[in-house]
Formats: sequence, C-alpha cells, structure tokens
Amino acid sequence: MNENVINKVNQLIPSTFNLGNPNKTIMGFVPNEVEDVFPEIVDALEGNEEIKSLNYRSFSVIAIKAIQEQQAMIGQLQDQVQQLWNVVNSND
Repeated sequence: MNENVINKVNQLIPSTFNLGNPNKTIMGFVPNEVEDVFPEIVDALEGNEEIKSLNYRSFSVIAIKAIQEQQAMIGQLQDQVQQLWNVVNSND
C-alpha cells in the first residue's frame, strides 16, 4: 500500500442509504465514488459491470494505514513543538 492513504481517505464521502426499508438507515460508501480512490476494493457483479459492490473488510486495512500516517505526522509535530519550546526557553 502506497503512502498518502490519508489523503485518499479524506476524499471518501460517507453516505446513508435506505435499502427497501424507510425505517432502517445504513451507512456506507457509493462504490463508483470509492472506485476513483481505491479501485482495488471495488468489485463488479459477474455478468453486469455496472452493478458494483465494496469489499468493506479492506477498509480496516486502509483505516489502519491512515492511522499510522497520522501518528507519523503527530510525531513530527511533537518534535517541532519540542524544538520551538527549546528555542523559547533557551532565551531566558
């Protein structure tokens, strides 16, 4: 999985659906929209390429990768804050 997954995750738009039951709303993603960002987790129905589904299990791997990227960013920011703190306190 390549870097910048978090940028791709930020492109996803969660949606709500009522699949035949107006009293039951579910959350998910529109496969055609996800396909633009993560084509590897979109499957077409055999015999009908227009009907697509998502491999939702793959979202956990994507989420973990995005969390790892965020943690790296947080670590960099913590280092920068510490450097600034050291500069500010060294002037005392």
